[in-house]
Amino acid sequence: MIFYGFGQLPSFPRSVALVAVAGMEPLPRCGQPTLRRNNLWCHTTVLLTTLLVFAIPSVLFARQGSLPRSQSQTGQPLTTVTQVVLPAIDRTAQLTKDAVETTSGPLRYAVPIAVHITPQTHGTWESLPDGDRLWRLRFLVPEATDLNFAFTHYRLPAGATLHIVSESEDYYEGPYTAHDNKAHGQLWTPAVPGDSAVLELYLPAAASAAPTLVLTQVNAGYRDLFKRLPREKQGSCNNDVICPEGNAWRNEIRSVGRLSVSGTGLCTGTLIMDVPRSFRRFFLTANHCGLNVGNAPSSVVFWNYESLTCGALSGGSLAQNQTGAIFRVARADVDVALIELDDTPAAAFNVFYSGWDRSGTVPSGNVGIHHPSGDEKAISFNDDPLTTSNSCIGSGGSNTHWHIANWEDGITEPGSSGSGIWDPVNKKLVGFLSGGLSSCSSPAEFDCYGKFSVAWDGSTAATRLRDWLDPLGQGPMTVDGANPSDRFLSINNVTKAEGNSGTTAFDFTVTLSAAAASNVTVTYATANGTAVTPGDYTAIPATVLTFAPGQTSKSVRVAVAGNTTVEPTETFVVNLSAPSGATLADGQGLGTITNDDSTALRITDVIATEGNAGTKDFVFTVTLSNPSATPVTVTYATANGTAIAPGDYAALAPTVLTFTPGQTSKLVRVNVVGDTTVEPNETFLVNLSAPSGATLADGQGRGTILNDDGSLLRITDVITTEGNVGNKNFVFTVTLLPAAATNVTVNCVTANGTAVAPADYIAGTTPLTFTPGQTLKTCTVPVVGNSAPTGIEPNETFFVNLTNVVGPATLFDGQGLGTILNDDGPVLSINNVTVTEGNTGTSNFNFLVTLSPAATTNVTVNCVAANGTATAPGDYTAGTTALTFTPGQTFKTCTVPVVGDGVVELNETFFVNLTSPVGATIIDPDFRGIGTILNDEGPRLRITDVTLTEGNAGTKSFNFLVTLSPAAATNVTVNCVRANGTAVAPGDYTAGTTALTFTPGQTSKTCTVLVVGDAAVEPTETFFVNLTSPVGATIFDVDFRGIGTITNDD
Repeated sequence: MIFYGFGQLPSFPRSVALVAVAGMEPLPRCGQPTLRRNNLWCHTTVLLTTLLVFAIPSVLFARQGSLPRSQSQTGQPLTTVTQVVLPAIDRTAQLTKDAVETTSGPLRYAVPIAVHITPQTHGTWESLPDGDRLWRLRFLVPEATDLNFAFTHYRLPAGATLHIVSESEDYYEGPYTAHDNKAHGQLWTPAVPGDSAVLELYLPAAASAAPTLVLTQVNAGYRDLFKRLPREKQGSCNNDVICPEGNAWRNEIRSVGRLSVSGTGLCTGTLIMDVPRSFRRFFLTANHCGLNVGNAPSSVVFWNYESLTCGALSGGSLAQNQTGAIFRVARADVDVALIELDDTPAAAFNVFYSGWDRSGTVPSGNVGIHHPSGDEKAISFNDDPLTTSNSCIGSGGSNTHWHIANWEDGITEPGSSGSGIWDPVNKKLVGFLSGGLSSCSSPAEFDCYGKFSVAWDGSTAATRLRDWLDPLGQGPMTVDGANPSDRFLSINNVTKAEGNSGTTAFDFTVTLSAAAASNVTVTYATANGTAVTPGDYTAIPATVLTFAPGQTSKSVRVAVAGNTTVEPTETFVVNLSAPSGATLADGQGLGTITNDDSTALRITDVIATEGNAGTKDFVFTVTLSNPSATPVTVTYATANGTAIAPGDYAALAPTVLTFTPGQTSKLVRVNVVGDTTVEPNETFLVNLSAPSGATLADGQGRGTILNDDGSLLRITDVITTEGNVGNKNFVFTVTLLPAAATNVTVNCVTANGTAVAPADYIAGTTPLTFTPGQTLKTCTVPVVGNSAPTGIEPNETFFVNLTNVVGPATLFDGQGLGTILNDDGPVLSINNVTVTEGNTGTSNFNFLVTLSPAATTNVTVNCVAANGTATAPGDYTAGTTALTFTPGQTFKTCTVPVVGDGVVELNETFFVNLTSPVGATIIDPDFRGIGTILNDEGPRLRITDVTLTEGNAGTKSFNFLVTLSPAAATNVTVNCVRANGTAVAPGDYTAGTTALTFTPGQTSKTCTVLVVGDAAVEPTETFFVNLTSPVGATIFDVDFRGIGTITNDD
């Protein structure tokens, strides 16, 4: 009777185990049988007449280190922790699927469920009393018998721990720590029993970096690895290795491990010795187990999974396990695979490195050691000489396999795939299991094993064993097995920032676990990860490190190159190899180069008029302070202020803006709706959020829509000295533009600042009335002169606020600032500078700092450059300049280099602030010099104003000059659109639109407006000519509108 097909009995209930008894009779078999341990199913039908049901109790133990932190400290109840519920699995359906499956592969035991989960997106964080943090996330997969987890991105800082805890049983795996940070960056866990589990991450408050955990697969078991259900698995004719039959093979038994691949399949493999006897962690198995470069890190090996009692065929412990490996060899014709385990098996695992024989000499028999059906380790015996055969699986190879005609004691089963056979005379491994037909009901059936001798050679290092097992080409035919040395070599991991220039030393420590009486040597060499030599670090070729007698520690220094490029964290490795006198416990040191270069995102503000019709683009500039080597993204969206979408502007939904490597500037355009409604200035916002690859330095751009409809009231600021006696008048000018057709009234009301009435100025309210046609009024505030007792006092300020507006006008600037300059003793001030930046190199902006009057002793002050819309170092060079005025000197210069570029952009500003004066005071309004960097890339359009009399009859031409600077290389077009002010078309002038075209080289054009002459006595009137719809150039915001003033001549 044969039950195969992914090693699973046909679909019987999972609550029973099946045993063949009388009445079970196979029907006619397939033509050429190819049943094998790699799970192909030859369509064999059986008649089942009798079932025997019995339970198999067992107790298995996990690899349990320190307790999960939630079990040693008081935290939130588990019921409050977030739970992810995944789709239930149908165990019966999965077993049925296995029974009819015809493709090769390992013994399937779990179903993969794709997820994408991180501690940032899921789970529950809590703070512990000592300031440490705990993250937990529960999982439930109904009907699963066990669960295991795949982290395809794994990196923990020192001190952090990860546990996998069964929610239904007192069982956990872990802790996993920074020691498990490997170059491949993955962690695949052993299974825990039950259909629910908890991930628990502990992060100490002093952690040096944030953890990286990305869970991409949850594997839901259905084959009951923990034997919680009463169903037997491996056949009863198997021999437990604990039985006396195994006594002569105790060393080889210790070299065999159960292998889990991709969290879903089981095979068997063997730990084997290399020619240099370096105890590299080479693990040999079968190619059809499915290992490759991509999934080798998913390897989990279970050591010493064996029955505790001879004949029990159960009761083994899963405690001794390790995870992770590197792919080395895979080849289909001989069905061989070789991986190198990430870590040396722990000393407590008591493993053995098996010897091997590549001579091809025919053994007189063989012994096989394996995990039938993925269960506890078994041993099988064949007493007959082996013969050479073709592969017994798939197309396979010719003369590549050992053929075993039948077993005298024991068999193999699915899950045994990849297990070794040993020559019974020299106890050396000669082959690895591909497949066959043997079973407890048919022990006389054959099995076939790939030949070690054939696998030794191949076309490339990835298809042959010799490059890995005999790296020096010594060429022996056999190698003896051995226990690992009692001395172990390991190398630590190093994580540091790279610095901005020069090199940073990454010092790796190579440790020998115990001092030796003679020299111990090991070879080290660097290898690229995501960090690449020579750009990121200086490579070290293979170099021998020698521990003299008594020494236990050596240092390996790698020079890492500093730079200012914003880039991801990168890694390289230092590999140890060819040890002599010790065994490699951890042969790879991981160097992690943390990025210490940041880039910041900013968005500009925009102030412009809305226009009277259509829409106008408000163009916001988003900048990166430094270019990045990887894409940077940020999301932008508009938000209402006093301006409301859609009436005032067209809202923008959240949109991702992407800076490709090297880019530092992007534009965001918002359409503002033009109208002719007289209204206050209005604002809306453009908000940046969710930056990736950069930080937000200024995440909010403000769009200010200037009212260009009707009359606007403004008040000026006044800056002057107070005098030493009497009063001095501070005269504030209030303007109304354009003039109104009816009366406009407004009050000027004083208010204290740092200056206080009545000691510093005379408070009061001044009512103003603008009659039709008037555009200018003044408010006068008397300021009290004095002479401070100390001779010097700070500058002081007060305010004049415009209030209670009545009439067709709105406030544009409703607050005037009065600055009372100290005129007692010398005063420092700084001017503003406006210059173009140039296209390359730097241009010097020279700020003049003035001391008035000259002092009789030294005066010192600092000039400190500061960002405005221009930012250092991209736009200018930041710094502090210390100035000293010697007696009699009255001026000094602060020079700021401005960086030239060829980017078309808005004018930008930066500041030079006067600070820390000694021996003089600083005039408050002049404490800061404004550097305006004029854009000199791309042409700009301006329009002039025109003032003329109208004449008494006919029409008069008002010629508005429109200029383009500099001249363009292609056509530039723009419209001149006339609009009413206090002058109204058609009575006062002729309305309309004039289209202008500047051909290449042209820099000026004229827009002509015909003004109607009359003899009526009337106020001076105004109308406007607005520049709109430019193509090929931009409009200078302050000169977007020409004002036509018709002076009365009657």
